[in-house]
Amino acid sequence: MYCGSTELEVRGSRQRFGIRPFVKQIDTVSGEWPAQTNYLYLTYHGNNDDVESSTSEEAPILVLGSGVYRIGK
Repeated sequence: MYCGSTELEVRGSRQRFGIRPFVKQIDTVSGEWPAQTNYLYLTYHGNNDDVESSTSEEAPILVLGSGVYRIGK
C-alpha cells in the first residue's frame, strides 16, 4: 500500500480513467540494424504500442514472471 490504496483500488482507478499500459520494444542492437528480437515491456508512459498484439486464437502466448531485462544480459 505504497500510495494508501490496494492493488485492486489502483487497478480500478486506472480502468475508470482509461489509463492502460502500452507495449514497448527494447532496441537490443543500439540501432546498428533493425531489431527483430522480442524484448518487450509494459509502460504507462506511452501513447501507442510498438508491436501489434496477436489476434490468433489458435496459439495464444502468455509470459509469466519474466523479470527485468538488462541490455547485455
